[in-house]
Parts: sequence; C-alpha cells; structure tokens
Amino acid sequence: MANKKNSKKTIILFILIVMVVLSAARVGWIYSHKLPSTPEIQNGVLDLTDWSFSDHGVVALNGDWEYYPNTFLTPKETGNYVAESIYSSVPSNWEYQLSTDEEQLAYGYGTYRLQINLPNRDSNIYGIRVSNAIAAANVFINGELVSSINEPSRSPVANITDRGPFFGNFYTEEQTLDVVIHLSNFNIPFFKGLTEPVTFGLEEDVFKHHNESATLQAIISIMIFLHAVYAIILLIIGKGEFRTAIIYYGLMLLFYGTGNLIDDNVVVQLPIPMEISYKLLLLIFINTLMALLLFVKKIYAITHRSFHFFTITYILIVLGIVFAPFHLYTYLGLIIFPFYAIATIYLFIQSFRYILIGKEGSIFILLFICSYTSNSVWGFLIKMDIATIPYYPFDFLLVVVFITLWLFKQQIVMMRTNKEQKIELQHQDKKKDAFLAHTSHEIRNPLYAIINIAQVLLRESNHMTSEEKEKLKALINTGNQLTHTLNDMLNISRIKENKIKINRINVDLYRVATSTIGLIKYQAAAKNVTIHVDNRENFPCVYADEILITRIFFNLLDNAVKYTEEGSIYVSSDIKEGIAYITIQDTGIGISDEKLSKLFKPYETSNERSFTTSGIGLGLYLCKELIKLNNGSIKIESTLGKGTSVIFTLPVSPYSLTEVNQGNEEIISSFNFQENVLTRKRAAIKFLGRILIVDDDHINLHTLTYLLENKYDVVTAVDGKKALENLKGQTFDLVISDIMMPAMSGYELTEKIREQYTISQLPILLLTALHEIEDIEHGFQVGANDYITKPVNYVELEARIDALIMLKNSVNKQLQTEAAWYQAQMQPHFLFNTLNAIISLSEIDQSRMIDLLESFTDFLRRSFHFSNSSELVSMNEELSLAKSYANIMETRFQKLNVVWDVPTDLEGLIPPLTIQPLVENAINHGILNHRSDGTVSITITENNDHYSVSISDNGVGMDKEYVKQILDYNTSEGLGVSNTNRRLKQLYNQELIIVSELNKGTTISFSIPKNSNK
Repeated sequence: MANKKNSKKTIILFILIVMVVLSAARVGWIYSHKLPSTPEIQNGVLDLTDWSFSDHGVVALNGDWEYYPNTFLTPKETGNYVAESIYSSVPSNWEYQLSTDEEQLAYGYGTYRLQINLPNRDSNIYGIRVSNAIAAANVFINGELVSSINEPSRSPVANITDRGPFFGNFYTEEQTLDVVIHLSNFNIPFFKGLTEPVTFGLEEDVFKHHNESATLQAIISIMIFLHAVYAIILLIIGKGEFRTAIIYYGLMLLFYGTGNLIDDNVVVQLPIPMEISYKLLLLIFINTLMALLLFVKKIYAITHRSFHFFTITYILIVLGIVFAPFHLYTYLGLIIFPFYAIATIYLFIQSFRYILIGKEGSIFILLFICSYTSNSVWGFLIKMDIATIPYYPFDFLLVVVFITLWLFKQQIVMMRTNKEQKIELQHQDKKKDAFLAHTSHEIRNPLYAIINIAQVLLRESNHMTSEEKEKLKALINTGNQLTHTLNDMLNISRIKENKIKINRINVDLYRVATSTIGLIKYQAAAKNVTIHVDNRENFPCVYADEILITRIFFNLLDNAVKYTEEGSIYVSSDIKEGIAYITIQDTGIGISDEKLSKLFKPYETSNERSFTTSGIGLGLYLCKELIKLNNGSIKIESTLGKGTSVIFTLPVSPYSLTEVNQGNEEIISSFNFQENVLTRKRAAIKFLGRILIVDDDHINLHTLTYLLENKYDVVTAVDGKKALENLKGQTFDLVISDIMMPAMSGYELTEKIREQYTISQLPILLLTALHEIEDIEHGFQVGANDYITKPVNYVELEARIDALIMLKNSVNKQLQTEAAWYQAQMQPHFLFNTLNAIISLSEIDQSRMIDLLESFTDFLRRSFHFSNSSELVSMNEELSLAKSYANIMETRFQKLNVVWDVPTDLEGLIPPLTIQPLVENAINHGILNHRSDGTVSITITENNDHYSVSISDNGVGMDKEYVKQILDYNTSEGLGVSNTNRRLKQLYNQELIIVSELNKGTTISFSIPKNSNK
C-alpha cells in the first residue's frame, strides 16, 4: 500500500513538473519574441524622433489611441475633427457601451487614430500590421488607404469572409504620420475592439514578423498532416488491437492540422461567411477533443459508463454549434469550457491509473495529454484576451512526437511479443504435430473396431429393415472417410519430420490414374458423376515415387468428386519441355478468388458450400508437399459456379514409354536365354499348383514367372480382359494380379472373377504398391484373399502362394472327403432291403439273385474304395458305380427303368461320386416318390473339348424354390447334389443345370473338359 501511495505521489509530481516545463517553455518563447520597449503613446501621439528602426526593429503601437465611437472619420477631416473623441488603450476591449442592446456590447463601429512622429532620416518604405481586426477594418496613413480587411460598415453586412491579421506597406517622405483605422463588428459576439497589438516599422521587418508566424504555422500543419497520413497507412496495412485507436488518432490529427491552418494567422482563408468559418473552427476544436477521448478510450480499453457523459455532452455541443444563433455563442462557451476542463481531468485520471498498473506506453500518453492540455489552456487565455502570445508551435509538435513515441513503443512491444509468440508457436506446433500423430494412432484402433462391428452387423442384417441397413452403410462410409483423414494427418506429421522416403522409379501415369479411379468410382457413381480419362498415349512415363503419386491422384480425384454434385471429371496430361502437366478438371461448384490463395495451407477448405464431407483441409496441402517431394509443382484455376482445374507437374522419365518397353524386351530376351534349360527341368517337375499372373508390366510378369515356374505351372496375362479369357477355358489354383493396370484395374478384375468363383474356389492374391489401409481394405471388399506390397520379397510371396493354394486344395479335399463319407454312410434300410431282395430271389429266380448279388458286391466294393477320396477318377469307374446302384434299384423295384446312352470308349477323368449321387437322387426322389412307373435316363455326349452329362427322370419334379434349396450347401437337407455342384464349380467353374417341372420330371446336366487333368 505504501509503495502504491509513493507511486501516486511520484506520478502527480511528474505531471506538475511536465506542466511547469511546458509553461516555462511557453513563457520563454514569449520573452524571446517580445518587442523592444518603445516610447509610450500619450494622448494619441507616439514620438519616435529618437528611435532607430534599423537597431530596434518593429514597434508595437501600444498605448492610448484616440477613439471615435460610432464614427468613421474620413481622411479629409484630418486636423479638423468635429466628432467627440475619447482615449482607448490598444490592445484592449471596447471601453464603453457601443450599443443600447445590453446583451451585445461587442457590436458597433468606430475610428482609432494615432499620430506618429518619425525620426529625422531619409524617406523609406514602412509597414503596418493589424493582428486582429474583428470583422472589418481599413487602415489609412496620411489620408491614403494602405490596407484593409473586408469593408467596415455602420450596419450589419452579409458575406463577410476574411479573418485574421492583415498587413500593408507605404512610402512616405513626411516626418509625421496620421494613422486612422476604421473598425466595425456586427458579426462576432465575443470580440470587442482591437484586442491584439498593432505593429509598425520598416516594411521588410514588419513583413518578416508577419511571415514568420504564418510560415511556422503552415510547417506545423504540414507535419501534423504527414503524421495523419502515416496513421492512415498504418490503418490500411496494419492489424491488431490498436487498429481502431489509430483511426481515432488519425482523425484527431486531421482535425488538429485543419484547425491550425484556419486559426491564429489564418494561413488558409476559407471562401465562406465569417460566422460559418467560426462555427467550423469551433466544431474542429470540439471534434479534436472527442477524437482524443476516443483514442485514449481504445488504447486503454475503457468500458465503464462514465464515458457516456462525454458522448452525450459532445452531441449536445455539436447540435448547439450547428443550430444555435451565432449571437448566442458567448453562452455556448459556458458549456464548452467546462467540457474541456472535465475531459482534460478525465484524461489525466485515466493515464494516471494505467501508469500505476504498468500499462505499456502509458507515460507517453500522459506526456501527450500534458502537451495538449498546455496548448488548450494557453489558447483559452489568448481567446479570452488575458494573454497576448505570438504563434507557439511546440505544443502542437510535442503532441505528435509523444504519440509517435507511443507508437514506436507499441511496435517494440509488438516485435518482442511476436518473437516470444513465434518461439512459443513453434514449440506448440511441434507439440500439436506430435499430438495429432499420437491421437491418430490412438483413434485408428477404436475406429477400425467400429467399422468392423458395423460390417459384421451389415453381413448379418437379415432381420434389419432397409433403413437400418442404409444407416449402417452410412456409418461405415463415415468411418472410412475418417480413416482417410487420419492417414492424411499421419502423412503431414511424416512430411514435417522428413520421415517420408522417396523411391523414384519410372511410373506409368495412365495406369496410376485408371487404378485410382477404381477406388472412388462407387463414390462418384453415387453422386451421378462420371470420370473420363484421356487416351493412354497422351500420358507419359514420369520419374517419381509410385506410391506417393497414387496418393496425390486419390486426394485430388476424391476432392473433385466431393465438390461436384453432378457432372463430369476429366483427367488429361500433356508434355512440355520434359515436364508432364497433369490436369484434373471438374464441373463442380468452383472456388472464389479469396479462397484460392489459401487452399494450399493446412486446415484450409473451400467453404463456398456446406458439405458434410468437406474434410479438415489437409488434402490439398498434402498433395502440394508430396508433389514438391517429387520435384513438381501444383496450381488451381477455378471459376465460382462453373468448376475447378487442378494442374500439377512431374518430371518426365528420361526414358519414354517406348524406350522402357524396349528395355523390357531386352530383359525378356535375357530370361528366354535359359528357356531350354528351364524346359528340361520342368519336364521332371510335379507342380504344386497352377497360377495365373496378371500384370501389364512385362518386367514384373517375367520376373514372377522366373521366380515361380520351377515350383508352379505359371500362365501369364498382360491385362484383365486376357485373364478372364484364360479363366474361361482353363482351371487355376490361384490368380496373382497387379492392382494398377489400364482399362481394367486389379480391383475390377477381382470383382469379375468373384462373379464366377468364390474365395475358396479360386483364391486371388493382389500385388500392390499401395500400403494405405483403405487401399488394402478395398481389395478385400472386392473379393481378394490376400495382398502383398511391392517390392516383392520372394520368401513372403512363396509363403502366401502356398498358403492360398493349400486353402483351395483343403477345400477341395474337404468336398471330396465329404462325398466319400456320404457314399460310405449308406442307410441301414438300403442294406437290409437289398439283402432281403437277394434272399427272396434265391427261392424264385436264382439267375436274378446272382445278378443282384454281383451288383451289390460291386457297389459295396466301389463305395468303400480309396479312390473316392481322390480328386479325379476315370469315367468308366464312375459309371460302373452308378450302374451297380441302378441295377440294384431296378431289381428291387419293377416300376423303375434305367436307360443308359453312354459311349463305350470314354477315356476322360471325372471327379469321383459325381454321376452316382445324381442317379441315386433321380431314382429315390424322382421315380420312387411317384405313383406310376418311371424311367431314369443317363446320357453322355462326347464333344470336341468336353463331355456333356445328363441325368433325367419323369418323376415328381420340383419347383424353383426347391431347386435353389438343394443346390444351396448351407440349407440343403442332403449333401449329394450340393456337394457335387460345389466340386464341379471348384474344379471346372461349371455348375449343375437343373430343369424341373412338378409331376413331369427333372433333368440335371453338367459338362467336364475332355482334358480333365486341369
């Protein structure tokens, strides 16, 4: 508390010292410009006979002048004045009542007269200056008019415009001067007579004295205006908390400088009536004070209600100045002067207060207020005719200097603060990146859990409504979008930490573009957006990182789809001077010019429209950084409402596509060099499986072939179309496909294959340069069994191939074992009934008994034979089992007739237990369930490359729903038909064809290749 009291005392003492110093400077200025003592004017006569103008300079004509009220003496009346005169002190107010109107003592007219006795010297040019002539005045010397301001009159006259001091010079050879000044005032209610000095001397001295003040006043005004311009520039280019304060500071300077020009020496005469000129000057003074108040309010952030008093008072004063009659302005001063006093005290209090609390720069504000107060106080003394002071510039100058110092102080503080904040922001930015990276990792696990749970629920959604399914799909899509955002955040962190490794290779842009489109085509189709890619020959081979280029394409295409509600996206490329220019153009909503300049900054988005999937603004920033890492650049051109074009550049590979392909041929020939050796080795190899490899890159194809052909039977295809053609005529244990291929990507090929084969019937292994989780997830979604990232490690590749082929073989083995087990699990009543039939026939027909016994023995032998668990058996062996069963059933049931239309020289192979279960099904479920006799026909037709097998009956038949049920492995009550169907599909991509009609019969047919060893 004691320290606070001491601080208050120190500040008060400081204010007093400053005010004393400012006043002392003003007094010093007065004394330095004080005119030399002159002989006293007595009874209207000034004796200068002993005066030397060259030594002493200008003379102030102070003293008792003859005064003639309400009279204009003409020069002709010189020496013969008939009017009654009195003596009036100059400078001073009127000393008597000029008007009968007691309220307006200042209005009137009259004549001042003075006789000057000049020193005995040669004739010379003299000058006379009247500092304040009220409204109108004429100056006569020895009867000649030498100077005037306006035109004196005996009654009020309109259009009085000029104000301020005026100057005149004359030449005389006489030793006595008769000085006559006509004065009139019917305009200014607060000036009364010659209230300021009249000076006289040699012309050059008087002019110098007159011109010095006016020039100094103009210079100060120019300086003030320059600082006002400086404030305006700060306002235009600057930002920050003091922006509004600078506005008020600039206004204050403009008012201050303008008032300085039209006050005192009146450097600028305004061509307006004098009354309006004085009103304007008064408005300028009051506006200057108000601007100062608002300036201090803003820099100190003053919010308390006491400021409302100044606002209301200011408004009342302005209204009074504008609307009050001019002759009542004397009374308006009763409001203005207290307002100035209260405002000044308030400014001191606020500065005092904020200095105590340590507000930066408050000391300069206090000095500024002290200078302004000093200038206002002395101005008041001058206006009230209490003091006569020549123009004093330093209070004006100090006002500007102290505010400039305050601005410099704020700039220094701001620079220091900016430096500290920069260091802190850099520290926080690193913490933010670390936090984002850590958070992204932490969010990924629960996010994947959410997506996985939603996918499981969607797969098991038989009990859900369509609306609930759509909500689950929306949840999964939102999760995938968030995953993409998390990956972007992680990539940004890696870029900033320089953890992204660049592996530059020759990259086929067309392949990258078409493969990436496969990732987002569903998203585009959902919005009715079509994506077009330019011809392949227009896309160069670039030297870049394939994984990063794929990420760039994905982000840009995803962004284009995101901001295109309906329309088209065009992907094109061009080459100029070894640089590839890739353009992705959409017909979306476009981007404004204001947004374009900010889009490549992190966390900036195009918010022209509201989108729920607009992201957090990392995509374009990430693209820019990744393109920069690949020695490229990116720019955006857009028209709001019409669309956007993103153009990015990449260095073209030193080898063109043609040269790269030629290089491939050379590498291919180097592999073919060992062809004979490999062929000889392969002749003795028993392959572990048959593989179809699909890749448009010949190097990759031949490399993989070289690595795998000693262990597997390898077939290659250079695109998806040829791969599908191979699958039509051949069987494979595994498909290995690259993802990024032109025309048909690996994703699309996988979808096509899955339309015919399940994941167990034909496994698919995807080769990908993409290791982002969404790319891998998309591969699994379209039906891939596994994936492996490039560059391929042979040990890992071989392990994955073996695992997938083992999976397929194990499924095949399971189906074969299942069929064999089904055949071995003969129903007890079949055995008992057959044995009973043998016993019965032994008594009535031994020949038939022997035939039945042979058929039964053959059926049992073949049913339990180990070949039933093999993958393939001969056609004859399978037919023998079926015939044995048919003979047994024909012998037992007289209503059954089995017809065989089978060639005798069948040499092909067939999966075991294929025909027999179908014959058994036709007999038991087709004929025996029918009341009348029935026939089962088994027909095998030999074609060029395959056998057609048909089992038909004219029994009870089936409806379509039941046909679906017996083919469905999961719902079928019996395993015979469904198992056979699955094995045929697994081995030959052939399904059972069932044509049936209730009460008319059923036909089951299928085909197997002649060369059925796969």
